Amino acid sequence: FLLQSSLRVDQGRLSAAKQFLNTYKFAGFIDTPVSPWEWLEDNLLPLLPVSIVSGDDGVYPVVWRMDATADQAVEKITTGTGGAVRTDPVSYDNSYLSVINEIRIDWAWSPQDSTHKMFTTMKGTPDPDSAHEFSNYYAKASEARYGSRVETIESAILYDEATVFRILNWRLRASGFLHRTALYTVSKAYGWLSLGDVVTVTDSDLSITDRVGLIQSVMWESEEAITLGILLIDDPARDMV
Repeated sequence: FLLQSSLRVDQGRLSAAKQFLNTYKFAGFIDTPVSPWEWLEDNLLPLLPVSIVSGDDGVYPVVWRMDATADQAVEKITTGTGGAVRTDPVSYDNSYLSVINEIRIDWAWSPQDSTHKMFTTMKGTPDPDSAHEFSNYYAKASEARYGSRVETIESAILYDEATVFRILNWRLRASGFLHRTALYTVSKAYGWLSLGDVVTVTDSDLSITDRVGLIQSVMWESEEAITLGILLIDDPARDMV
């Protein structure tokens, strides 16, 4: 759809994102004229852990790997002598009001009946008698912290149950907890890092060691220094160890 649009597309970075995105399967048809970009915004992008950004070679998807682990990190960010310097107080990337931990997806759209034939819900306390309600550690942990926070998603292009669960899982990790953002100034040696890259952060002032983070922004302050915006992923299952 990006290639069908009038946008210039960074095909190299688009190809790099495929290894993460091609596990999601969709189907459907288009029966009215629509711009490719408008269709993506309305139908596909809300279901994927991506942002579309613009670079020197065109637009491309940034994959946000909320389930990343420390062994997948491409770089270590460490404060201290000769290391990174945190430049601002830590802030929250989202707010309590935006927390979602009970997500229902209405899927298997039937054009003949104009209705969804299936629904699947992931929540902290599912009905044991329901064949459509499920739970996992993250739904339970978030509900225990914040209470039940509900969201319903409707899709006309979802027919694959495995994809439904992939969407539920990444959205719970992304929206079920309050994730912190920190800014670190580092040397130009880190200038190769890109949006979405997985890193680990060690910051004694924050009492964190090898905390998994995702690069949210890369800002050149001078020819010698860069400020990295890093999303620190709150993962109770991992961080309790």
